[in-house]
Amino acid sequence: MHMNNCVVLPLPVGTLDMVRELLHWRRGYPNSPFFRSGLEFERYIATFKFGYDTFLPNREKNSTEQLLPNLCHQYKDGVAACDRIDWAEAEMIVSATWARLEDADSARTAVRL
Repeated sequence: MHMNNCVVLPLPVGTLDMVRELLHWRRGYPNSPFFRSGLEFERYIATFKFGYDTFLPNREKNSTEQLLPNLCHQYKDGVAACDRIDWAEAEMIVSATWARLEDADSARTAVRL
């Protein structure tokens, strides 16, 4: 929106303690369904961030299942090729991050509105 040659940006939907969230996933990574031997946790960080980035603006719009097909395209367009993993694995991570944030207790501690 423009007002008198100024750009007015919308307020963010929420903020996230990404350090805390990544620590949570790092601790549980070896026991997760997307764990692959020989692939360091750091390889997944961009995908976790994508999951959180897409949750915040979409959390009240549709279910994860309804949004996942479009997220595949956003993932391929928005995450650098060198940071991407196969969508089948990325989809599990996105679903897991969304499930964590949809949980009332986790959302209350992780997302500050």
